[in-house]
Amino acid sequence: MQVTVFIEDGGDDLELFWNAVYENTSSRSFSYVEKVEILTRLQRFGASRAELIRRALPLLGIPPTEEYLRLFLDASALDPAEKEVVHQKDPSPAVLQAFLAYAPLERARLSPWLWTLGQNKQKELLGLLREVAARENISPEQALAHPQIQELEAKERLSLRQQAEKVLIHLRGLRNPTLTAWSRAFDTALQQLGIEKGIVIDPSPFFEGEDLSLH
Repeated sequence: MQVTVFIEDGGDDLELFWNAVYENTSSRSFSYVEKVEILTRLQRFGASRAELIRRALPLLGIPPTEEYLRLFLDASALDPAEKEVVHQKDPSPAVLQAFLAYAPLERARLSPWLWTLGQNKQKELLGLLREVAARENISPEQALAHPQIQELEAKERLSLRQQAEKVLIHLRGLRNPTLTAWSRAFDTALQQLGIEKGIVIDPSPFFEGEDLSLH
């Protein structure tokens, strides 16, 4: 078997790597993790932050701002297992940024649940956990150590996706205890009414009024 190769002679490491990046972007797209590696290597070879923003980010399809550059360079701190998961799940920049804000141990606790959810619920989980931790003046790791959450982890009959959904419900309750109590009371009242299947009754948003919608 013969393979045709082209050997570039001359140029420093930065110039040669730029050439490789341009060649690859012309024929394929990159995942988030691959973009992280490209930006990290360009920086290691001597590219300035200004050059990365002006030249590399647009080439990789990333908005050319300092905020996005920082986000992708920070992602280089992920351990190999985390990088592999991020590579497979290809999360949105907003989710990746929120995920990176957590400490390594907290990310390890969150990962089994987080990546089973859709993008909107991923953002909700990451946001709710931080809000609950701040509200109770504890760390996110301590919030995840709540007995009810540990009990969910111990239930082998629940899939990771089911656990994640229940963790969300638990965090919503901690974030909005009054609203959660009203919602549960409303659901209980509907069950007691024995409404015909197929009929849906919705309260006013956030139970702010007395009107109900029937459909």
